[in-house]
Amino acid sequence: MPRIPDRFLRCSFYVYRSEQSAKDGEMYGGSGFLVHVASEHEGWVHLYAVTNKHVLDGGFHVLRLNSRDGRPEIIPTSPDSWIHHPGGDDVAALSIQ
Repeated sequence: MPRIPDRFLRCSFYVYRSEQSAKDGEMYGGSGFLVHVASEHEGWVHLYAVTNKHVLDGGFHVLRLNSRDGRPEIIPTSPDSWIHHPGGDDVAALSIQ
């Protein structure tokens, strides 16, 4: 899989099988992106991580995001926390708190 271009890094993440793999930056299983949806409360948004369902089915549930200071942010997730497309499409979303 090719590297994600730098201009997309602020909204992109890689998905890993374990926290250690994510910390080491090796053996990732896929990638995804962050999206936000406006809240009914002005100035607030809901943040979601989106990736392919087959990545999650492969056992990859730990997100690695690049931070502005250069240190990665590691977010372990539970397989049950992801919402899969009701029509069976190969996409899943996770609400990020």
